[in-house]
Parts: sequence; C-alpha cells; structure tokens
Amino acid sequence: MVKLLMTWDVRPGKEEPHIEFVAKTFIPRMVRLDMRLIDIWSTLYGQDVPQMSIGWAAEDRPTALRVMNTREWRSLHEQLGEFVTDFRFKIVPLDTVV
Repeated sequence: MVKLLMTWDVRPGKEEPHIEFVAKTFIPRMVRLDMRLIDIWSTLYGQDVPQMSIGWAAEDRPTALRVMNTREWRSLHEQLGEFVTDFRFKIVPLDTVV
C-alpha cells in the first residue's frame, strides 16, 4: 500500500468555495477513481506549513500514478487550482507514515 499525500494553501477569499468543492466534488470523484481517503488535515495556525493536507491510500505506486494520469484527475487538479496555491504531492509507502 502507498499513500498519495497532497498539500496546498487556500487562496485568500476562496475559503468557502474551496471547502464546498473539496467536500462535494473533489473527494467523491477521487473515491470513484478507487482512491481511499485516509486523512485530511487543516492547519489553523502556523507558518511555513501547508494549510491543507489530504492523504489517499492506493494499492501500489503504479495504481496511484495511473489515477493521476487520467482525464478525470487532470480535470480535478485544474478545478482545484481555482481555489489553491502551492499544490504539491508525493507518494510514500503507507507503512512509513506516522
């Protein structure tokens, strides 16, 4: 198992539409792509850390990469870009995540 970890900052003034997009569109569509939501974190106070972190489980690295190469993923990433900055992701072994 691997974890696809995504992080980003929310654009100022886009907080409410961001929350609505993530809850009603992003998460359900990622689930339909066979990704399993395992954690979601929001940083309320602090500097030099992403505001949002979302972790997804996938069977293995090729599966996670296959999802990220779909038209559906590209569409989601583009739409998310309307609400966020500094989007980053990495794929790590799930058993090393604490």
